Amino acid sequence: MQGTQLEFRLLGPFEVQAGDRLLEIRAPKHRILLAAMLLQVGRPLLVEYLADAIWGKAQPDHPRRAVQLYVTRLRQIFGDPEAGGTIRTSVGGYQLDVRPDQVDVWRFREHLDRAARMAEERDLDAEAAVLADALAMWRGEPLAGLPSELLQREVVPRLREQWLRAMDRRFEVELHRDRHENLIGELFTLTAQYPLRESFWVQLMTALHRSGRRSDALNAFHTARRHLATELGVDPGPELQRLYAAALVGGPRTKGLSPNAQPVPRQLPADLPSFVGRAAELSLTEVDDRQGMAATWDSLGYAHRRLGDHRQAVTCHRHAVRLFRDLGDRYKEAECLAHLGDAYQAEADTDAARTAWQTALSIFVELGHPDAEELRRKLARPDA
Repeated sequence: MQGTQLEFRLLGPFEVQAGDRLLEIRAPKHRILLAAMLLQVGRPLLVEYLADAIWGKAQPDHPRRAVQLYVTRLRQIFGDPEAGGTIRTSVGGYQLDVRPDQVDVWRFREHLDRAARMAEERDLDAEAAVLADALAMWRGEPLAGLPSELLQREVVPRLREQWLRAMDRRFEVELHRDRHENLIGELFTLTAQYPLRESFWVQLMTALHRSGRRSDALNAFHTARRHLATELGVDPGPELQRLYAAALVGGPRTKGLSPNAQPVPRQLPADLPSFVGRAAELSLTEVDDRQGMAATWDSLGYAHRRLGDHRQAVTCHRHAVRLFRDLGDRYKEAECLAHLGDAYQAEADTDAARTAWQTALSIFVELGHPDAEELRRKLARPDA
Protein backbone atom coordinates (compact mmCIF):
# COMPACT_ATOMS: atom_id res chain seq x y z
CA MET A 1 0.00 0.00 0.00
CA GLN A 2 3.09 2.21 -0.22
CA GLY A 3 2.20 5.59 -1.80
CA THR A 4 -1.48 4.76 -2.26
CA GLN A 5 -3.84 7.46 -1.02
CA LEU A 6 -6.55 6.15 1.32
CA GLU A 7 -10.16 7.29 1.41
CA PHE A 8 -12.34 6.54 4.45
CA ARG A 9 -16.10 6.13 4.10
CA LEU A 10 -18.48 6.19 7.05
CA LEU A 11 -21.67 7.47 5.39
CA GLY A 12 -22.91 3.97 4.68
CA PRO A 13 -21.15 0.63 5.24
CA PHE A 14 -17.70 1.37 6.68
CA GLU A 15 -15.08 1.14 3.92
CA VAL A 16 -11.44 2.05 3.34
CA GLN A 17 -10.56 2.65 -0.31
CA ALA A 18 -6.94 2.19 -1.38
CA GLY A 19 -6.63 3.39 -4.95
CA ASP A 20 -8.92 1.24 -7.08
CA ARG A 21 -9.53 -1.45 -4.45
CA LEU A 22 -11.12 -1.77 -1.03
CA LEU A 23 -8.71 -2.32 1.84
CA GLU A 24 -9.90 -5.20 3.99
CA ILE A 25 -9.90 -4.63 7.73
CA ARG A 26 -11.55 -7.86 8.78
CA ALA A 27 -11.60 -7.55 12.57
CA PRO A 28 -14.75 -5.67 13.70
CA LYS A 29 -12.93 -4.18 16.70
CA HIS A 30 -10.18 -2.79 14.47
CA ARG A 31 -12.86 -1.15 12.30
CA ILE A 32 -14.59 0.34 15.34
CA LEU A 33 -11.32 1.77 16.64
CA LEU A 34 -10.51 3.33 13.28
CA ALA A 35 -14.02 4.75 12.84
CA ALA A 36 -13.99 6.30 16.32
CA MET A 37 -10.73 8.10 15.52
CA LEU A 38 -11.87 9.16 12.04
CA LEU A 39 -14.90 10.88 13.57
CA GLN A 40 -12.50 12.98 15.67
CA VAL A 41 -9.57 13.51 13.30
CA GLY A 42 -6.78 15.61 14.72
CA ARG A 43 -8.09 15.31 18.29
CA PRO A 44 -6.60 13.21 21.09
CA LEU A 45 -8.97 10.50 22.32
CA LEU A 46 -8.64 8.89 25.73
CA VAL A 47 -8.12 5.14 25.88
CA GLU A 48 -11.23 4.91 28.09
CA TYR A 49 -13.39 6.41 25.34
CA LEU A 50 -11.93 4.11 22.69
CA ALA A 51 -12.47 1.10 24.95
CA ASP A 52 -16.11 2.11 25.48
CA ALA A 53 -16.56 2.39 21.72
CA ILE A 54 -15.04 -1.04 21.13
CA TRP A 55 -16.44 -3.13 24.01
CA GLY A 56 -19.14 -1.09 25.72
CA LYS A 57 -19.89 -2.67 29.09
CA ALA A 58 -18.17 -5.96 28.22
CA GLN A 59 -14.64 -4.67 28.87
CA PRO A 60 -11.69 -7.10 28.78
CA ASP A 61 -9.43 -7.54 31.78
CA HIS A 62 -6.80 -5.15 30.43
CA PRO A 63 -8.53 -2.72 28.03
CA ARG A 64 -5.58 -0.32 27.80
CA ARG A 65 -3.26 -3.11 26.64
CA ALA A 66 -5.87 -4.39 24.18
CA VAL A 67 -6.36 -0.93 22.64
CA GLN A 68 -2.59 -0.57 22.34
CA LEU A 69 -2.40 -3.86 20.41
CA TYR A 70 -5.22 -2.78 18.07
CA VAL A 71 -3.47 0.55 17.39
CA THR A 72 -0.27 -1.32 16.56
CA ARG A 73 -2.18 -3.50 14.11
CA LEU A 74 -3.75 -0.50 12.40
CA ARG A 75 -0.36 1.15 12.04
CA GLN A 76 0.89 -2.00 10.32
CA ILE A 77 -2.09 -2.03 7.95
CA PHE A 78 -1.61 1.62 6.98
CA GLY A 79 2.11 1.34 6.48
CA ASP A 80 2.89 4.62 4.71
CA PRO A 81 1.95 7.58 6.99
CA GLU A 82 1.68 9.89 3.97
CA ALA A 83 -1.05 7.69 2.46
CA GLY A 84 -3.02 6.48 5.47
CA GLY A 85 -2.33 9.09 8.08
CA THR A 86 -0.54 8.82 11.38
CA ILE A 87 -1.82 7.41 14.66
CA ARG A 88 0.11 9.35 17.29
CA THR A 89 0.33 8.51 20.96
CA SER A 90 -1.01 11.37 23.09
CA VAL A 91 -1.41 11.91 26.81
CA GLY A 92 -3.78 9.18 27.96
CA GLY A 93 -4.71 8.00 24.48
CA TYR A 94 -4.24 8.32 20.72
CA GLN A 95 -4.78 10.83 17.93
CA LEU A 96 -5.34 10.10 14.23
CA ASP A 97 -3.94 12.69 11.85
CA VAL A 98 -5.42 12.48 8.35
CA ARG A 99 -6.54 15.18 5.96
CA PRO A 100 -10.28 15.88 6.38
CA ASP A 101 -10.80 15.48 2.63
CA GLN A 102 -9.86 11.80 3.01
CA VAL A 103 -12.96 11.20 5.18
CA ASP A 104 -16.46 11.41 3.68
CA VAL A 105 -18.03 12.69 6.93
CA TRP A 106 -15.76 15.73 6.92
CA ARG A 107 -16.19 16.32 3.17
CA PHE A 108 -19.95 16.19 3.68
CA ARG A 109 -19.80 18.83 6.42
CA GLU A 110 -17.51 21.03 4.32
CA HIS A 111 -20.05 20.85 1.48
CA LEU A 112 -22.83 21.89 3.85
CA ASP A 113 -20.76 24.91 4.90
CA ARG A 114 -20.28 25.83 1.22
CA ALA A 115 -24.01 25.41 0.58
CA ALA A 116 -24.77 27.76 3.48
CA ARG A 117 -22.50 30.39 1.94
CA MET A 118 -24.30 29.98 -1.40
CA ALA A 119 -27.62 30.47 0.41
CA GLU A 120 -26.35 33.73 1.92
CA GLU A 121 -25.42 34.87 -1.59
CA ARG A 122 -28.86 33.82 -2.91
CA ASP A 123 -27.22 31.63 -5.54
CA LEU A 124 -29.79 28.82 -5.66
CA ASP A 125 -28.27 27.04 -8.66
CA ALA A 126 -24.85 26.80 -7.00
CA GLU A 127 -26.40 25.79 -3.67
CA ALA A 128 -28.43 23.04 -5.35
CA ALA A 129 -25.31 21.65 -7.03
CA VAL A 130 -23.30 21.63 -3.78
CA LEU A 131 -26.13 19.99 -1.83
CA ALA A 132 -26.51 17.32 -4.53
CA ASP A 133 -22.78 16.56 -4.32
CA ALA A 134 -22.96 16.39 -0.52
CA LEU A 135 -25.91 14.00 -0.49
CA ALA A 136 -24.32 11.82 -3.18
CA MET A 137 -21.68 10.85 -0.61
CA TRP A 138 -24.29 8.89 1.35
CA ARG A 139 -24.45 5.20 0.49
CA GLY A 140 -26.93 4.09 3.16
CA GLU A 141 -27.19 4.03 6.94
CA PRO A 142 -24.08 5.66 8.45
CA LEU A 143 -21.55 3.38 10.16
CA ALA A 144 -23.45 0.34 8.90
CA GLY A 145 -21.79 -2.89 9.91
CA LEU A 146 -19.98 -1.41 12.92
CA PRO A 147 -21.14 -3.26 16.05
CA SER A 148 -20.39 -0.41 18.47
CA GLU A 149 -23.18 0.45 20.89
CA LEU A 150 -21.58 3.80 21.71
CA LEU A 151 -21.18 4.93 18.09
CA GLN A 152 -24.61 3.67 17.09
CA ARG A 153 -26.19 5.45 20.06
CA GLU A 154 -24.31 8.75 20.06
CA VAL A 155 -22.99 9.31 16.53
CA VAL A 156 -25.43 7.71 14.10
CA PRO A 157 -28.49 9.78 15.18
CA ARG A 158 -26.52 13.03 14.76
CA LEU A 159 -25.30 12.02 11.29
CA ARG A 160 -28.81 10.98 10.28
CA GLU A 161 -30.18 14.34 11.46
CA GLN A 162 -27.55 16.18 9.38
CA TRP A 163 -28.64 14.16 6.35
CA LEU A 164 -32.31 14.96 7.00
CA ARG A 165 -31.58 18.67 7.30
CA ALA A 166 -29.58 18.59 4.08
CA MET A 167 -32.46 16.82 2.31
CA ASP A 168 -34.91 19.34 3.77
CA ARG A 169 -32.85 22.25 2.47
CA ARG A 170 -32.36 20.64 -0.95
CA PHE A 171 -36.14 20.25 -1.37
CA GLU A 172 -36.65 23.92 -0.46
CA VAL A 173 -34.09 25.02 -3.01
CA GLU A 174 -35.49 22.77 -5.75
CA LEU A 175 -39.02 24.04 -5.12
CA HIS A 176 -37.75 27.57 -5.68
CA ARG A 177 -36.10 26.41 -8.88
CA ASP A 178 -39.47 25.10 -10.11
CA ARG A 179 -38.33 21.46 -9.98
CA HIS A 180 -41.39 20.36 -7.98
CA GLU A 181 -42.40 17.44 -10.22
CA ASN A 182 -38.98 15.82 -9.77
CA LEU A 183 -39.33 15.79 -5.97
CA ILE A 184 -42.68 14.08 -5.49
CA GLY A 185 -41.44 10.47 -5.46
CA GLU A 186 -38.66 11.20 -2.96
CA LEU A 187 -41.01 13.17 -0.72
CA PHE A 188 -43.58 10.36 -0.67
CA THR A 189 -40.80 8.01 0.46
CA LEU A 190 -39.48 10.35 3.16
CA THR A 191 -42.90 11.23 4.59
CA ALA A 192 -43.52 7.50 4.96
CA GLN A 193 -40.17 7.01 6.71
CA TYR A 194 -40.37 10.16 8.87
CA PRO A 195 -44.10 10.87 9.29
CA LEU A 196 -43.57 13.31 12.18
CA ARG A 197 -41.17 15.55 10.26
CA GLU A 198 -43.66 18.23 9.30
CA SER A 199 -41.39 20.08 6.87
CA PHE A 200 -41.43 17.10 4.48
CA TRP A 201 -45.25 17.16 4.44
CA VAL A 202 -45.17 20.90 3.69
CA GLN A 203 -42.83 20.28 0.77
CA LEU A 204 -44.84 17.31 -0.52
CA MET A 205 -48.10 19.27 -0.44
CA THR A 206 -46.40 22.20 -2.16
CA ALA A 207 -44.99 19.97 -4.91
CA LEU A 208 -48.31 18.16 -5.44
CA HIS A 209 -50.37 21.34 -5.50
CA ARG A 210 -48.04 23.05 -7.94
CA SER A 211 -48.10 19.94 -10.16
CA GLY A 212 -51.90 20.16 -10.42
CA ARG A 213 -52.49 17.14 -8.14
CA ARG A 214 -54.93 18.83 -5.81
CA SER A 215 -56.62 15.68 -4.50
CA ASP A 216 -53.25 14.10 -3.71
CA ALA A 217 -52.22 17.24 -1.83
CA LEU A 218 -55.42 17.07 0.26
CA ASN A 219 -54.84 13.37 0.96
CA ALA A 220 -51.28 14.15 2.07
CA PHE A 221 -52.62 16.69 4.56
CA HIS A 222 -55.07 14.20 6.05
CA THR A 223 -52.34 11.57 6.35
CA ALA A 224 -50.01 14.04 8.06
CA ARG A 225 -52.76 15.16 10.45
CA ARG A 226 -53.52 11.55 11.38
CA HIS A 227 -49.84 10.82 12.19
CA LEU A 228 -49.43 14.00 14.24
CA ALA A 229 -52.62 13.37 16.23
CA THR A 230 -51.87 9.71 16.86
CA GLU A 231 -48.20 10.05 17.79
CA LEU A 232 -48.03 13.51 19.37
CA GLY A 233 -51.57 14.64 20.06
CA VAL A 234 -51.05 17.87 18.07
CA ASP A 235 -52.70 19.53 15.10
CA PRO A 236 -50.79 20.33 11.88
CA GLY A 237 -48.79 23.54 12.09
CA PRO A 238 -49.68 26.88 10.46
CA GLU A 239 -47.83 26.20 7.19
CA LEU A 240 -49.58 22.87 6.60
CA GLN A 241 -52.92 24.47 7.51
CA ARG A 242 -52.28 27.28 5.01
CA LEU A 243 -51.41 24.85 2.22
CA TYR A 244 -54.49 22.76 3.01
CA ALA A 245 -56.73 25.83 2.78
CA ALA A 246 -55.15 26.83 -0.55
CA ALA A 247 -55.63 23.32 -1.99
CA LEU A 248 -59.17 23.09 -0.62
CA VAL A 249 -60.34 26.21 -2.44
CA GLY A 250 -58.20 25.56 -5.49
CA GLY A 251 -55.92 28.51 -4.74
CA PRO A 252 -53.03 29.58 -6.97
CA ARG A 253 -50.08 27.22 -7.26
CA THR A 254 -47.52 29.70 -5.98
CA LYS A 255 -44.07 29.10 -4.58
CA GLY A 256 -44.72 28.66 -0.91
CA LEU A 257 -41.35 28.46 0.83
CA SER A 258 -38.71 31.07 1.51
CA PRO A 259 -35.17 29.83 0.83
CA ASN A 260 -33.99 31.03 4.23
CA ALA A 261 -37.26 30.70 6.16
CA GLN A 262 -36.95 29.66 9.77
CA PRO A 263 -39.06 26.68 10.89
CA VAL A 264 -42.52 27.76 12.02
CA PRO A 265 -43.25 26.47 15.56
CA ARG A 266 -46.12 24.02 15.65
CA GLN A 267 -49.29 24.66 17.56
CA LEU A 268 -49.33 23.57 21.18
CA PRO A 269 -50.48 19.96 21.60
CA ALA A 270 -54.00 19.09 22.60
CA ASP A 271 -54.65 16.19 24.95
CA LEU A 272 -52.82 13.02 23.99
CA PRO A 273 -55.09 10.47 22.29
CA SER A 274 -55.89 7.06 23.71
CA PHE A 275 -53.09 4.51 23.54
CA VAL A 276 -54.41 1.95 21.11
CA GLY A 277 -52.98 -1.54 21.54
CA ARG A 278 -51.70 -0.89 25.08
CA ALA A 279 -54.61 -2.42 27.02
CA ALA A 280 -52.40 -4.53 29.26
CA GLU A 281 -50.20 -1.58 30.18
CA LEU A 282 -53.13 0.79 30.63
CA SER A 283 -54.79 -1.66 32.99
CA LEU A 284 -51.91 -0.96 35.37
CA THR A 285 -53.11 2.61 35.72
CA GLU A 286 -56.48 1.53 37.09
CA VAL A 287 -55.20 1.74 40.65
CA ASP A 288 -55.84 4.30 43.32
CA ASP A 289 -52.34 5.76 43.38
CA ARG A 290 -52.41 7.32 39.91
CA GLN A 291 -49.88 9.97 40.99
CA GLY A 292 -47.41 7.23 41.90
CA MET A 293 -48.13 5.34 38.69
CA ALA A 294 -47.49 8.46 36.61
CA ALA A 295 -44.17 9.00 38.37
CA THR A 296 -43.32 5.33 37.74
CA TRP A 297 -43.95 5.69 34.00
CA ASP A 298 -41.67 8.75 33.94
CA SER A 299 -38.94 6.87 35.82
CA LEU A 300 -39.26 3.95 33.39
CA GLY A 301 -38.84 6.36 30.51
CA TYR A 302 -35.61 7.66 32.05
CA ALA A 303 -34.36 4.10 32.55
CA HIS A 304 -35.07 3.19 28.92
CA ARG A 305 -33.20 6.31 27.77
CA ARG A 306 -30.16 5.32 29.80
CA LEU A 307 -30.30 1.87 28.18
CA GLY A 308 -30.53 3.41 24.70
CA ASP A 309 -34.08 2.14 24.03
CA HIS A 310 -35.43 5.53 22.97
CA ARG A 311 -38.67 4.25 21.41
CA GLN A 312 -39.73 2.66 24.71
CA ALA A 313 -38.64 5.81 26.53
CA VAL A 314 -40.98 7.86 24.34
CA THR A 315 -43.88 5.50 25.10
CA CYS A 316 -43.29 5.64 28.87
CA HIS A 317 -42.94 9.43 29.00
CA ARG A 318 -46.13 9.80 26.96
CA HIS A 319 -48.01 7.67 29.50
CA ALA A 320 -46.66 9.90 32.27
CA VAL A 321 -47.72 13.08 30.45
CA ARG A 322 -51.25 11.76 29.94
CA LEU A 323 -51.70 10.68 33.56
CA PHE A 324 -50.41 13.92 35.05
CA ARG A 325 -52.59 15.87 32.61
CA ASP A 326 -55.66 13.86 33.71
CA LEU A 327 -54.71 14.54 37.34
CA GLY A 328 -54.48 18.27 36.65
CA ASP A 329 -50.87 18.46 37.89
CA ARG A 330 -49.60 21.11 35.49
CA TYR A 331 -46.05 21.22 36.82
CA LYS A 332 -45.51 17.47 36.60
CA GLU A 333 -47.15 17.43 33.16
CA ALA A 334 -44.64 20.03 31.97
CA GLU A 335 -41.73 18.20 33.59
CA CYS A 336 -42.68 14.96 31.82
CA LEU A 337 -43.15 16.80 28.53
CA ALA A 338 -39.58 18.08 28.88
CA HIS A 339 -38.43 14.49 29.46
CA LEU A 340 -40.45 13.39 26.42
CA GLY A 341 -38.64 16.01 24.35
CA ASP A 342 -35.30 14.64 25.54
CA ALA A 343 -36.36 11.13 24.49
CA TYR A 344 -37.42 12.33 21.04
CA GLN A 345 -34.12 14.19 20.63
CA ALA A 346 -32.22 11.02 21.53
CA GLU A 347 -34.25 9.29 18.81
CA ALA A 348 -33.14 12.07 16.39
CA ASP A 349 -36.73 13.29 15.90
CA THR A 350 -36.01 17.01 16.24
CA ASP A 351 -39.49 18.19 15.22
CA ALA A 352 -41.20 16.07 17.86
CA ALA A 353 -38.64 17.12 20.48
CA ARG A 354 -39.25 20.81 19.80
CA THR A 355 -43.02 20.34 20.04
CA ALA A 356 -42.74 18.64 23.44
CA TRP A 357 -40.28 21.24 24.74
CA GLN A 358 -42.37 24.17 23.46
CA THR A 359 -45.47 22.77 25.15
CA ALA A 360 -43.57 22.30 28.42
CA LEU A 361 -42.16 25.82 28.12
CA SER A 362 -45.63 27.34 27.74
CA ILE A 363 -46.76 25.62 30.95
CA PHE A 364 -43.66 26.63 32.91
CA VAL A 365 -44.10 30.25 31.74
CA GLU A 366 -47.75 30.13 32.77
CA LEU A 367 -46.72 28.83 36.20
CA GLY A 368 -43.83 31.28 36.49
CA HIS A 369 -41.48 28.36 37.13
CA PRO A 370 -37.69 28.85 36.78
CA ASP A 371 -37.38 25.62 34.68
CA ALA A 372 -38.61 27.74 31.77
CA GLU A 373 -35.10 29.19 31.37
CA GLU A 374 -33.51 25.78 30.88
CA LEU A 375 -36.04 24.94 28.16
CA ARG A 376 -35.43 28.27 26.43
CA ARG A 377 -31.73 27.40 26.30
CA LYS A 378 -32.53 23.96 24.84
CA LEU A 379 -34.75 25.43 22.16
CA ALA A 380 -32.11 28.03 21.29
CA ARG A 381 -29.44 25.40 20.61
CA PRO A 382 -28.62 25.00 16.89
CA ASP A 383 -29.19 21.22 17.06
CA ALA A 384 -32.64 21.56 18.69
